[in-house]
Amino acid sequence: ALIDAVTDLVAVNDRARRIVTKAITDPDDRVRLAVVTRLAKLQTVDACRVLCRALGDPTRETAKIAAAAVNVELQRKELDGRKLTLQERQARMLALIDARGLEEGARHKEDMNRHFVAQLSIRYLDAGGRLSIETLCRFISDRRKQIRTMKISPPTMRWANFLLREVDGKTLREADVVAISSLTLEKEANTRIQAYQILTLASSGPGRGEVLAQGLADENASIRRDVAGWLAPGPG
Repeated sequence: ALIDAVTDLVAVNDRARRIVTKAITDPDDRVRLAVVTRLAKLQTVDACRVLCRALGDPTRETAKIAAAAVNVELQRKELDGRKLTLQERQARMLALIDARGLEEGARHKEDMNRHFVAQLSIRYLDAGGRLSIETLCRFISDRRKQIRTMKISPPTMRWANFLLREVDGKTLREADVVAISSLTLEKEANTRIQAYQILTLASSGPGRGEVLAQGLADENASIRRDVAGWLAPGPG
């Protein structure tokens, strides 16, 4: 009853919101499950943002309930009896999602839970949301093929497209270069070549040159040729 009373106040009381947000990381699995189950019934923006923080919950069922509830809100095409425009739906999606929850959920040990988070993430990105370079690289190299090859359209956008958006013309942090360089170790040649190509489009970054130079020794001849071309100085 206490959990119900506090969660019901999430939308109108900052203190209640802080209490529930803390409870959603409680060490007791039963407490987290009870809070998430109750929040899932509220169907409000504030409840949805708190639920995002449970997407990485170590208990599979709790994380699944949170993901399902968030997805229901993202699928909503009408509000207060009025059909929402595409722009309104995208704006609402950005308001509903707490990106920190997606970042945490991308690390979930359960394949199915990561798949739920990946589905939410690619829609969030398509609406204009941003995720860290590290998280995007996690999706690109995920052990589950359905996650690695996930796309959204139209136009067709994949994880690499969103990664490029974060990298193109930017100065990368060392951690970003490390994350992208991890993709150059992947078994699939297409993933490796994309990683090298994306690195060439950054304006700079610690260790970027050294990683690109490694491409000159890649086992794939096409990768060696392309990296050599990217590293070669232009005319004049």
